[in-house]
Amino acid sequence: MIVALALACARPDGGLAPPTRGVEYAKVHRAWTQELMLDHDFELDLVVRASLLSDDLRRAQADALADARLESETARLARHEAWQADRGAWVVVFAAHSPHEDARRFGLDDDDPWQLRLLADGQVVEGVGVDRVRKPSADQVVMYPQLDRWSTLWEARFVRAAATELSLQVVGPHGRGELTWDL
Repeated sequence: MIVALALACARPDGGLAPPTRGVEYAKVHRAWTQELMLDHDFELDLVVRASLLSDDLRRAQADALADARLESETARLARHEAWQADRGAWVVVFAAHSPHEDARRFGLDDDDPWQLRLLADGQVVEGVGVDRVRKPSADQVVMYPQLDRWSTLWEARFVRAAATELSLQVVGPHGRGELTWDL
């Protein structure tokens, strides 16, 4: 079985065929995605799966979308313009699910049920905004496999600051947690 698999992957020059970009995207996506689960008394209160849009992840997304031919030229240009506009910001895209009606909103203010704070090397970074993606596009569904039928997609933007570590704090009525990325 292993020999058959190796032969199927072999190139004419004797080397092994390189992995597809889809496999590469999955590896890069996993590297930049963290999961937070908050529970209390054996009841799940919140699930957040968040991807930090690093330069590596953005390049992998662009390559994967180009390979899959999922987007039109107009959509590709719009995505490129949006990414250029975000160059001065840290962007965290996350899918969140909570069974509690009072805990389905995220924001930067104290009156939001779930408040988000980004720390760059332990220092609070100014928040720009948190937006709910009401109807995820086809490429968002493909690029963020953490999005499922129970969760809602969100985009949080923060002023970009030099850092070696970023931590996203999630604080709300049913607990608190933190997601951390080493840069």
